Amino acid sequence: MSKTSETGSTSAEVTSAKVKQRSLPGKIGYALFIALITVLVILAITLATLSQTVPIAAEHLLKRYDIDFSVESMDINVLRGELIANGLNVKDHNSSESINASKIHLGVDLMQLLRANHVMITRVELSGIEVPVLHDGDNISVAGISPERFASEATTELDAEQAEDASAGFSGTLAWSAIALDDIHIDYSRTTSAPQQQNNQDQGVVNIPLRIEQIAIGSFSTQAPESATPIQAKLELADIVASFAGEATPLDKGRPGHVSAALKNIKLAELVALAQQLEVTLPEITEELSGELNYNSRIDWWITDERSFINLKTSELVADDLFVRLPSGQSVAADLNTNIETVKLALNPFTVSIAALEAYDSTVSYKDDQLTPPADITLEKLAVTLDQFDLAQPRQASAVNLDAALGEFGKLSIKGALSLLEPKSGGKLAVNGEQLNLTEFSGYSFAALSRKISKGALDFNFNADIAEGLIDSKIELEAHQLSLDKVKLADTQTQTAQSAEQPLPAKNTSSFESELGMPLNTALNLLRDKDDTIRLKIPVKGPVDDPSININSIINKAIFKTFKTAVISQLGPLMALSALDKVKSLSDAAKLKPATFLPLQAELAGEELAVLDKLASFLAKRERIKLNVCGVATATEVLPPLATTAESGETVQSKPAELSTAQTEQLLAIAKARGVYAKNYLIDKSIDGKRLILCAAEIDNAADKKPRVDFSL
Repeated sequence: MSKTSETGSTSAEVTSAKVKQRSLPGKIGYALFIALITVLVILAITLATLSQTVPIAAEHLLKRYDIDFSVESMDINVLRGELIANGLNVKDHNSSESINASKIHLGVDLMQLLRANHVMITRVELSGIEVPVLHDGDNISVAGISPERFASEATTELDAEQAEDASAGFSGTLAWSAIALDDIHIDYSRTTSAPQQQNNQDQGVVNIPLRIEQIAIGSFSTQAPESATPIQAKLELADIVASFAGEATPLDKGRPGHVSAALKNIKLAELVALAQQLEVTLPEITEELSGELNYNSRIDWWITDERSFINLKTSELVADDLFVRLPSGQSVAADLNTNIETVKLALNPFTVSIAALEAYDSTVSYKDDQLTPPADITLEKLAVTLDQFDLAQPRQASAVNLDAALGEFGKLSIKGALSLLEPKSGGKLAVNGEQLNLTEFSGYSFAALSRKISKGALDFNFNADIAEGLIDSKIELEAHQLSLDKVKLADTQTQTAQSAEQPLPAKNTSSFESELGMPLNTALNLLRDKDDTIRLKIPVKGPVDDPSININSIINKAIFKTFKTAVISQLGPLMALSALDKVKSLSDAAKLKPATFLPLQAELAGEELAVLDKLASFLAKRERIKLNVCGVATATEVLPPLATTAESGETVQSKPAELSTAQTEQLLAIAKARGVYAKNYLIDKSIDGKRLILCAAEIDNAADKKPRVDFSL
């Protein structure tokens, strides 16, 4: 028994020892299993609570910089690599404005990052973003947050080894599938030294709103940097609507790309006012600038380590109601339509070249209110072509072509080839004018000679050859029916209604006439041929910037020629004047009846058209006769009728009322329109427009005169 008992006891102990030996690894495994479960639970809890812990951590971190941070909701899914934040708000602790985002959605493929060191951005979406930017002096802050506050936390400079490691950059690959930014508002504010209206503070605030409606960038990967990435954008800046669509290769060695750009509703007056508020110095002529621009172009660029190139291909610029105030009362107004073919810009060094420029169906008006009467010259149906303009080659000749209508019937043409940057270097230029109404230039003649041009038309040709800064050319002039009249000071003041504001020139023709040796009109009469045309050929020679043009010698030679071919005696001038008087007598004998108009009307109907029909028949039979067409308005068209006495019933010739400035301008415009109407009517009857010479518009103050168009030979 004892042996058995001992044996059994020994066996149990051995079994127990074996059990103990076998359970030790199990306990370790069990402990590891429990630890793993605990880690997974903690990780799961951590991942599950990231949406709550990350905002708290961010809020705690930003408080160190006096920055308030809040978010309505945040969803972080590590396994999917997504972060979605709604109602995000960031601002300085003391700021009343904040950065707001209605939604931010970011996505990254974590498996690609862990397995292949490949950063694949699957989604970037931002929408409903509001960013307030304040520019005060040299400081810029966003929602009151200035970058300077982070300077104290900046790391020290890298040592050489760290710098080398940093320069190595990211060794993996980078890619994204799409980036989309929608409805982003940036409110840029800048303080200026100029106070705003209704603000007594020393500084004013300029606000420039920027709304990015959309920015969309397509897929891209550094594994294929030569593949283009599509780009689309639409934004609105200070009422300017801009849209872009194109493609780029952002990380390619050459970094080429292109985009089609469209800018609409560019109001120049608002841009000038904005520039002045921002204390940007502008040229003097831009102090009064208005109009609206619309621009379309394809933009190509190529950026290298050495130079950067930008090409603007097939650009289109439309300017409506463009107005520029020039110094001394001058102004330019225009409606422009332009096409520009390939504008090339390069940096390092900077150069600009234009392959071709075209303006079509455009209008340009030039006014000079300092002249009496004011000059108002308009180029209509303007067409211009220009090529080969290059800052890098200033002596390169450009082909220039210009055609335009000058006034109602005039034509202007400029053709040639010369350098626009260095015109002295050489070139050829031909300028031709036809049927130019000289009355439009009456202000210049009055300023130079104290005489106005009451009637006249001009044809001219100017052919210039320029070589090494010298010009050798001639001007051929044909002045038809030219008449220069002395102007009484009171008459000119009445016509312009500007006597109090605009003093008239004191210059006269005494010195000019003393050089001629006779009165100006006498000299002109000697130059006229039997068709009442003055023909001159004037040589122009010498330096381009100071050519020799001796008009007096030309006139003296022409006068001598007239004496030689006519009668070499003192009676020659008298005979010429007598012949001119006979022409006037013939005009009276022809009984050219005026065409009368109804008050404030510029067109005829019924019986009055018969006057023009008879004139057309008269001119058709006499092809060498030229006719003066003079539109006349009367003061009675806008002034009240003469008063009558109640007792006798007789009309009393009271002192006529003075025309106001607005009435004067209205009547002169109507008088001019009547002359243009009559000339157009005769042209429609197959009468050559060159034979019809328009006079300066006039106002007849006589009470018994009718609105009309006068005709004379």
